[in-house]
Amino acid sequence: MASYMADEIDQKVRARQETLERIAGSYPHEYSNDLGVIEAWLARAQTLSPFFLSGMMLVLKDGTLRASSTPASAAAYHDALFGDTQWLRGILNSGGPQISPPFKDPNQNTAMIAFGVGVRDQSGAITAVLVGLTQLDAAGFLQELNTQKWGNGGSHLIISPHDQLFLGASNPSFIMKRTPKPGINLLHDKAMAGYRGPGVTVNAQGVEEMVGIQSVPSTGWFVVSRIPVEKAYAPIDTIADYVIMAGALLSAIALTCLALFLPHVFRRLDRATQAIGDMASGRKPLHALPEDGKDEAGALVRQFNLLVKRIHDQEASLRRNEAKLAYMATHDTLTKLYNRPMLMSRLQHSLEIAHRHRATGAVLFCDLDGFKPINDNFGHDVGDQLLVEVARCLLSGRRQTDTVARLGGDEFVIVLTDLKTPAEDAKRLAQQYLEAISAPFNIDGKELKISLSIGIALFGNESVSPSQLLSNADTAMYRAKNLGKNRYCLHQ
Repeated sequence: MASYMADEIDQKVRARQETLERIAGSYPHEYSNDLGVIEAWLARAQTLSPFFLSGMMLVLKDGTLRASSTPASAAAYHDALFGDTQWLRGILNSGGPQISPPFKDPNQNTAMIAFGVGVRDQSGAITAVLVGLTQLDAAGFLQELNTQKWGNGGSHLIISPHDQLFLGASNPSFIMKRTPKPGINLLHDKAMAGYRGPGVTVNAQGVEEMVGIQSVPSTGWFVVSRIPVEKAYAPIDTIADYVIMAGALLSAIALTCLALFLPHVFRRLDRATQAIGDMASGRKPLHALPEDGKDEAGALVRQFNLLVKRIHDQEASLRRNEAKLAYMATHDTLTKLYNRPMLMSRLQHSLEIAHRHRATGAVLFCDLDGFKPINDNFGHDVGDQLLVEVARCLLSGRRQTDTVARLGGDEFVIVLTDLKTPAEDAKRLAQQYLEAISAPFNIDGKELKISLSIGIALFGNESVSPSQLLSNADTAMYRAKNLGKNRYCLHQ
């Protein structure tokens, strides 16, 4: 409230100052020696302006009254304003609008105030002072604010700290009274010293009050809004009573609803508890429960179902990861053929079957001829693509019962089983692989030619280990390379 009133007063003061400056700007300098013209100019200015109904005066720089729009009271106003030349000196020094100290109208005993501004000639020099007079409690100035009521028991004060006077108040008897002496009211003392903001104080009647203090920027005055603490909290107490009553009513309604609703909720919770217990004990598999209702029991079931779904999703993800790990443990990363550990396992299994059923088979140990120059000249990417194509070629030529694996680098092993005539069948299949690999490979637009050197080691019902069998085939493969490559040799 104090901020609102301070802004309102500031706007009214500024409007009067600006109006007085405009009137001063219209001063008829060419008729400055014609008293009749000057008085007519003042009378006309007062008539056109609603702000200075108590009169207007023109005062020379030495304080002499030159002219007035109200000659009957001009002398009394002049003596009240310029008995002390301090206000006149302030206007002459600044040239801008100044507010006089408040004074009493000698004729009507009402509180007055004057606005003054310098009158300048064409060179900008001040030649006189234009004064506009108004009652403090005039309509359109402080009258409406002094009669305004706010809240239940709220009131206000308008104070000039420089003059130590009350200029306006909800209680008219305060106007033009001296402010309290220092030490009587500590919050008032702080306000007189420049404090602005909220506070709590005790008035002269011993009533505790909440107070707001705000400056009027254009005047040096400040506004005090105050209300007894008891009155300020009265609406809050009323609201609190209503809240208590409403709370009691709502509590009664809530208890009634609970009495009717809880048995239904508890039955559903009991069914859900039994079903979850069956799943926890293993009597039933983990599954979602029927969702019914939007109350707390329904919300609990929905959350349980979300948990079940999450567990199922995690189990599915775990199975996928296990399958992926199992594949990676048994297959070569590049060619997707069986790797060395899987080859040794399959070879051991084939040897056991051959020994048990008196069957025969063979191991083809294959090494690429001419792969290293391609890998060195065209790079590892081309070399890797070539190995993938070789693996695809070997797989396409294998029988259903055969095993194709990559040992590493450019070495491959093929395990042949169920051979009717072991040596002849192994040689025939080896020749097919030689012919397939000798065809050109097209890698990234490059036609690449390689060949195979194959070592063959036969196995039957004799006792031999997978490692020994591979070693025999490896020895035969090196003999094929030494004989000119692109051929096979049978281990003897």
